[in-house]
Amino acid sequence: MSHDLSKEDSAAVQWFPVFNESDRGVVITGVALIDDELRNLIVAKMSATDHHLPGKIHKFRDNLFAPESQGCFSSLFAKYQIAYAMGWIDETTYEDIKIVAKLRNLAAHDSEHFRFENKNVIKLLRKISTIADNSEDDLLELSAMSQMHTGSDIVYHAGGVTAKVEFIQAVGMIVEVIRIEKHYAKVPPPGTMDLKRGELVRCLDRWERGMQAIVLCSDESTGMVEANLLGFVDGTAVRDPARLYFYDLERVQMPDLPDHCDLEVGDEVELAESDGAVWFSKGVVELIDTEFRTVTARSSGLFKGLFRAFWGEFRKVGH
Repeated sequence: MSHDLSKEDSAAVQWFPVFNESDRGVVITGVALIDDELRNLIVAKMSATDHHLPGKIHKFRDNLFAPESQGCFSSLFAKYQIAYAMGWIDETTYEDIKIVAKLRNLAAHDSEHFRFENKNVIKLLRKISTIADNSEDDLLELSAMSQMHTGSDIVYHAGGVTAKVEFIQAVGMIVEVIRIEKHYAKVPPPGTMDLKRGELVRCLDRWERGMQAIVLCSDESTGMVEANLLGFVDGTAVRDPARLYFYDLERVQMPDLPDHCDLEVGDEVELAESDGAVWFSKGVVELIDTEFRTVTARSSGLFKGLFRAFWGEFRKVGH
C-alpha cells in the first residue's frame, strides 16, 4: 500500500536505518545522535565569533569532549546541562533529553530484557513531551513502519510497536531543535556571505552529502542558500530549489562547458560518464536550462527518477 509522502514521512525516511535496530539499539543510537548534536551545538556557540583566535584553541576544545582526558563536556549529562543553563535549548527539550538519558541507562543495564513493551519503559516514554498524549494501549499497538521510499510514494509494512516509532520520532524532534539553534549560532554578519548566483558548490552534510549544486540566491538574515541540485533529484521537486545551510557548502570549480546544447526535449540520452549509473542509465530529456547549462532527464529504467546534470555530461543514445 502506498501513500503520498507527508512531512512526517520525509522525516521518517531520514531515520530509516534506526528502525532496523533492536529496541536496545534504537535507544543507544538515538542517544548517540542527540549527544553528537549537542556537541556540535556547543562547538558552534563557542566558534561563532572566534575566527581570530589561534588554531591551538580549537585543539584544546576537542579535549573538552574527550572521555579519556576527562573533558568537562565528555558526558551527555554535562552537554545538556550547559545547553540548558546557557539558554540554548528550552525547558521542554531539556526535560525530554533527561528522559531519553534515563531510557539509555535502562537499556545499558538490562541489555537482555530491554523492550519497548516493558511497563517501566512505557511509563518513561509517556513523560516525553511528544509522546505524552499517547495511552499505554496506543503505545503497545502494532505500528506501520516506513520501509521504502520511491519518488513521491512511501511503502509501509507492519512491524514493531508504536512505542518504538514514537521514540524515534521524538529523538528526531529533539535533534531538529538542537540543529536549528546550532544553525543560528553560525549565521554570518550582514555583508559576509559571498556565495553568488551561478556558482558551483558541493554539499557537505545530511542526505545531500557529496552532491553538487548551482547557487540561485542566498539569504544573509537566515544563512540559507537556495540551489539547484545536480545528480538524482527526487520526483516532482526537480524544479524546486533546495534550501541549504551556507556552512554545509564548499565552492567547486565550474567545469568547461559547451556554449551550445546539442540536445532537445524528448531526446533519448545516456550519461557520458558512469558516476550516476546507479540512478540513471538511459532516459528522456524533459528540461533544458540555458542559463545554468543543465539538462534534466527522466530515467526509462526500473527507477523512474529524474536526473539533472550539466549538458556536457549527457549524450544522445547511439552517438
